[in-house]
Amino acid sequence: MKRLPVAALPEGGAGTWSVADTERWRTARVPVIFTPVAGSWGAAVAVVVSYVLTSAFSSSSVAWHGGAGVGTEWLRYPGAVLLAALPLWYRYLPVPAGVAGAVVAVDAGFSVAAADSGTERAGHVLVLTVCAWALTGACLRLRARRGSPDRSTGRGPVRGRL
Repeated sequence: MKRLPVAALPEGGAGTWSVADTERWRTARVPVIFTPVAGSWGAAVAVVVSYVLTSAFSSSSVAWHGGAGVGTEWLRYPGAVLLAALPLWYRYLPVPAGVAGAVVAVDAGFSVAAADSGTERAGHVLVLTVCAWALTGACLRLRARRGSPDRSTGRGPVRGRL
């Protein structure tokens, strides 16, 4: 048991939860595939696979959309950087992860239509899947974080990492 200083205790004492409230809180959490640690590792693997599929097996790449002789297409870099940052942001910062997921999904949606081969198209579809998953997970985590009332006072959100 942890002993708190008297100044840290709320006025009137701390509230207790019933077993039913505790079970309701436990079942309201996000599904395991959307948890920060497992989700970020899964997203990292999917991002690496998508980079391999979209860059290594096509005539164009993230940097040279028309091929190596055409030159760098700088408009494609933000999507590539946001996709690389998505697993780390998903783990620690759900709001930027949701925004990055939406932005990269739009970029990948345009890239699916312009894909040269089936392998490249599969890579872009994987990017779309990862982005949809990251956006869903970020929204679920934010909803779970803000939608839980403080049981001791009956008002306000409970702060903590979900």
